[in-house]
Amino acid sequence: MKKYMRLTVVVIVIFLTGLTVQATTTPSFFEGGLAVNQDIDDSLLMLALVYQTQGEMDAALEQYQKYLKRNPEEVWVQVLIGDIQKERGYFEEAALAYQTALESGDYAKGFYGMARILFVKAQYEEAIVALKTSLEIAPNYVKARLLLGQLYYLFQDYDEAYEELSLALQYNPFVPMTHYYLGLVYEQQGEMERAVHAWERALQLDPHYQRAVRKLDH
Repeated sequence: MKKYMRLTVVVIVIFLTGLTVQATTTPSFFEGGLAVNQDIDDSLLMLALVYQTQGEMDAALEQYQKYLKRNPEEVWVQVLIGDIQKERGYFEEAALAYQTALESGDYAKGFYGMARILFVKAQYEEAIVALKTSLEIAPNYVKARLLLGQLYYLFQDYDEAYEELSLALQYNPFVPMTHYYLGLVYEQQGEMERAVHAWERALQLDPHYQRAVRKLDH
C-alpha cells in the first residue's frame, strides 16, 4: 500500500505545481493493484497519469473518470481531465471540466487551462485575467508566466512582457521558447545584440528550434 500512497503524493505535487513528467513506470505496474483489488483508487490515479504522460489520452481519461466515480469529492481531478480534453481538441469539454474544478477551489493549473482555451478563441484579455489569477496562486508556474509574457508581447506591452519573461527565466532558464520571446521583446526595444544572444541561447537549448533559426538567418 505504501508504494501507491507515495506515488499518489507525486500526482498531487505534479498537479499543484504544473510540472511535466516523463513516465518511466509502465501501466502494468498499477494494473496489478487493480487486479488484486488493492489500493484501487491510488492505482487508478497513477495509471491515468502514466497513460497521460505517454500520450494515451483516451485511456487516461477513462481511468480519471473511474477514479472520480469512486471519489466524487476529488473535484481537482477535473483539471487533469480538462488538460486531456484540451489536448484532444475538445475545447468546450475542457472548459467545462476546468470550470467544474474551479467552482470548488482555486487551482493554478485550472486557471492556466482556461487561459489556454481563451487564447485559442482569441479572447486575449480574458486569458490575461485567468493567467494573473493562476500566478497569484502559484508565482513559480512557468508555463503560465510564459503565456502571459506572450500575450503582453502580442499587445505590444513590451515592458510587461519583459518582466514576465524574465521572471519565467528565473524560475526555469532552460525553456527555449522563453528565450525566443525575450529576444523578440529585445528586438522591439532596439536591443539587437541582446536579442541575438537570446535566440542563440534558445538554439543552445534546442538546436532544432526553427523560429530562432529563422531570426538568426535574417
